[in-house]
Parts: sequence; structure tokens; C-alpha cells
Amino acid sequence: MTGRQGAVAFTALFVWGCGVAGRPMPPGPLPPSPPNDVRQISTPEGLEIYGPRQHRDVDGELIEGPVELRLMVDDGVWTGRTLARAVNGPVRLTRPIGHNAVRLIAYRGRSVSRPSAPFTLSWSAPPPAPTPIGFMDDGGRIRLMWPPLDEGVAVTVLRDGEAVAKVEPGSNAFTERAPGARHEYQIILRGETFRSGPSAAVHLTRVITP
Repeated sequence: MTGRQGAVAFTALFVWGCGVAGRPMPPGPLPPSPPNDVRQISTPEGLEIYGPRQHRDVDGELIEGPVELRLMVDDGVWTGRTLARAVNGPVRLTRPIGHNAVRLIAYRGRSVSRPSAPFTLSWSAPPPAPTPIGFMDDGGRIRLMWPPLDEGVAVTVLRDGEAVAKVEPGSNAFTERAPGARHEYQIILRGETFRSGPSAAVHLTRVITP
């Protein structure tokens, strides 16, 4: 363990034992947040871990403003060892393995949230996004289509690398009137536990008839 890791572990253990701003914690373990407050999304690069929309400190008070999320190891004995952290966004890990249990905790200044219930990191390769087919008419109207998807899978449409629309589950088509004469389109699949990488691109060019 490096000196920096030791300092992080000591700080986390101090906060755990002493509470916010040095106040003693109540006896016994802290009541955990519900396990469903934490979501894991598998991506081609690894895991994205999302906490609840709101965080409360150990006294139940709402923590206002941006927070730093820390993913900490809890292999039966609380160590306070931080695996990863992020401010105002998901905690990202690259295909994690080798940890039985972790907890997610939010920090803002001297405010510390209750830890999540212990959970196991779980990554699986997301399904690849199919290549859409489509056309552009002479008025600049785009029509994209893709094969039917599994129930609950939504689609993000990219135009020239930028997200331009979210298509809800159950639909396998997208229409827009795009500016310009040539565009590149891709789609990304979004499920409850995964997000695919971008599909292969389809290039559409407006054909103007005389």
C-alpha cells in the first residue's frame, strides 16, 4: 500500500468511526441505502456505476450540490480502500474483477452519505448495435431503420458523431429533416444494465433531381 492509499484508508476509517464533523456515530452498523439505489451499466470499455439521485448524510439530512462518489472495497471487513471516484457523474471501472463486495459513498466537504448496501461488481459484454439502413430524399428527409430489438432496449441516434435523438423501446425507426447534403448515422443500444458502442456508420447523401 502506498502512502497515499494509506492516507485514503485512514481518512475513510476515521469518518466511518467518528461521523460527520467529528461527531460520534450511533452504536452498531449504519443503516444502508436500499441496494436498488445503485445501478451498474456494462459498456464496451467497462462498468459505469450510478448512485441515487439524492444523497443524505448519516443524520438523514440532504446533501446539497455536487458530490464526489467513491467506490470502496468491503470484502467482509471495511477497509476504506478506494477503487475509483468521480465528481457529478458515474464511477467508471475498466472490466473489474477480483472484488467480492464494494460500497458506494458520496462526499461533499465534511458531509458524508450513508454507504450503499454491499454489492458485487458485475460486467458482461454488451450486445453489438446493428448497422441501420436508411435513405435521404431530395427534400433532406432522413429515414433510418434497424431490426426489431429485445424488449426494453432503447436506441440513441448519432448524426455525424453527435447524439440527436433517443428512440424509446418498441420502435425501430427514426425520421428527421436534416440540414446539409451529406451525413453519417449510427445507433447505440441502451438496456437496463448495458450500453453498446456505436454501430457501423451508414452514409446518406441527398440526391437532387433536375
